[in-house]
Amino acid sequence: MPFEMSPLHNLLVLALVAISVIAVLATTILGWIGVSQIRRSGGRLHGMWLAVFDGLLFPVLLLVIFCFRLAAEQSARTNRGVARFEAAARSSHVTFSFTHPEQLGGNEISMSVQDGRVSNWLPSSGQALSLKDGKYLAVRVRVDATTPGSLIAEVMTTTSRDRKTWETKQAALGAGKRVTPLDFANGLHVSAWLGDQLARPSPAEAAISATPSAP
Repeated sequence: MPFEMSPLHNLLVLALVAISVIAVLATTILGWIGVSQIRRSGGRLHGMWLAVFDGLLFPVLLLVIFCFRLAAEQSARTNRGVARFEAAARSSHVTFSFTHPEQLGGNEISMSVQDGRVSNWLPSSGQALSLKDGKYLAVRVRVDATTPGSLIAEVMTTTSRDRKTWETKQAALGAGKRVTPLDFANGLHVSAWLGDQLARPSPAEAAISATPSAP
C-alpha cells in the first residue's frame, strides 16, 4: 500500500519550508545590514568578515546549485545527442543525397552499413544522374566502418562524366557530426547522413551540409 501523507504532515512540511525560506532571507539581509552598520561605525563595531560571510553564503550556494543544474542539463542534452546518434548507427544505414545545378531530378542512395567492414562501391558501375542537354554524371558510394564500436564511419563518393576518370572524396561521420557535405569540381554536391531516408537531417544540420566543403 503506497504511503500517503496526512494533512498534518503536509502542514508540517509547508511550515518547515516557510521557516527555511525565511531563515535564508533573514541571514542574507541581516548580514548586509551588519556590513552597512560596521562600515558606518567608524571602527567602533567589528566582525566585517562574518557579516560578509552571512550576506554571501546563501546567494553563493544558490549560484553553485544553478551552475550544477545547468551543467547537468547540458550533459543530459549531450547524452541525448549521443543516444540519437547511436540509434541512427544501429539502424545500419547511410544515405547520400545528390544535387547539381543542371540536375533534372533528385537522386538518393541509401545503403546498409556493417560495423568493422568496408562496403563495395554501390552501384558498382555508377548510378546515372541526369543533367540538362542529355548529359549525365555517374555517381557511386561506399562506407568504411572498419573500426568496430567506434561509432565513426568514413563515407566516400566518387563521380565521373565518362565512367573512366573518377573524382573521389570522403569525410567522417561521428557522434558530433551526423551530416557531412562533399563537393566536387564538376558541380556535384553530396549530403551524407547517418540513417535511412526517413531519418533526414534537421534544418540546422541541413544548413551545415549545404555549406560547401573544403576542396
